[in-house]
Amino acid sequence: MKPIKITHIVYNLQAGGLENGVVNICNRLDPARFESSICVFSAGGELEERLDRDRVELFTVKRHFGNDPSVPLRIARHLRRRGTDIVHSHNWVTLVEGAAARLLARTPVLVHGEHGYPVEDRPRNVRVQRFVWNKAVTQLLSVSQELAGTLADLTDLAEDRFEVIPNGVDTERFRPAPEQRAALRAELGLPTDGLMIGMVARFDPVKNHSGAIRALARLRQRGLDVHLAFAGTGERQSLLAEVAREEQVADRVHFLGYRADVNCVYQALDVFLLNSHREGMSNTVIEAMSCGLPVVATRVGANPECLVDEESGLLVPPDDSATLAERLARLVDDELRARFATAARRRIEEEFSIDRMVERYAALYERLCPRKVLAAAEPSGREPQAMENVAT
Repeated sequence: MKPIKITHIVYNLQAGGLENGVVNICNRLDPARFESSICVFSAGGELEERLDRDRVELFTVKRHFGNDPSVPLRIARHLRRRGTDIVHSHNWVTLVEGAAARLLARTPVLVHGEHGYPVEDRPRNVRVQRFVWNKAVTQLLSVSQELAGTLADLTDLAEDRFEVIPNGVDTERFRPAPEQRAALRAELGLPTDGLMIGMVARFDPVKNHSGAIRALARLRQRGLDVHLAFAGTGERQSLLAEVAREEQVADRVHFLGYRADVNCVYQALDVFLLNSHREGMSNTVIEAMSCGLPVVATRVGANPECLVDEESGLLVPPDDSATLAERLARLVDDELRARFATAARRRIEEEFSIDRMVERYAALYERLCPRKVLAAAEPSGREPQAMENVAT
């Protein structure tokens, strides 16, 4: 049987969780079973370099500001040229164009995935989103059960309209390396003594770096030898440095800037912290767990689906520096950290590896592809039940 041809539509391939996931899926799907292409609206993203161009076709359909009716037409030409079986759009920003192009090209299947909290929550956009999801999308996807529930509530759709496929992490790249910890700290300019807690996140208010600094101050008041490292960039760095000075922990807060070798940052830490007010599904949490780190994370988004509280890490209420400090203080205990670290790595290998994620997408595509469905039809030639859900 010929490979199933899939075209992903994303805004761009700048570094990000969604974009990284699409690249991983396309690079790792079995080429004997699948042929992948990616349509972007804006070229030049850093992740384009990671694409296996022998296996994945990349093409750009430049979208101008506002509604551009030529975009679906240009995408449809590509879909017809390559005989695409499945269009897979990602997030609201590609939904309408992807649905229109699929209809123009008469592509049999449209899969649409949502990867985070919707920013387009104005009533008109919600109505459009609900209409397209109901009338044009064959299968809706979410990266977490919590996000599926939120999206279902927003659009008045049944939660079971969403299939959940969590993000996956490369367990070879993100692996425990305790023997390298001291050398990596020296390379990053971090002290080699004391408990090193780290966050990997852009400097955005939603990530609540300032709350982490205040928790660090509480730990120092208790006399604990603790440091806090931030890997990330943003305009708020100077503000956070001022918070550290006000809390009298400036010598304990370390700004690492943007790091492409983020796996090395994890491997230099003792504890990973995610202190966000809200999240979709955090790649940093599962990357840190894959590196064998105990994780302390706020009980928001998919965090409770990724780590098991008191087994592979600790969950805390958002915006509660006092409770956060208490949980972090517990991880001064070497034995407890080691127990959480082992459980965290095992959970990633079993549930959130990149291979597991790709297997789930492969199973979905084969289930939805009309050729696969028709091949499984009864000899009578009667169209199988699965085809009833394929919008035309």
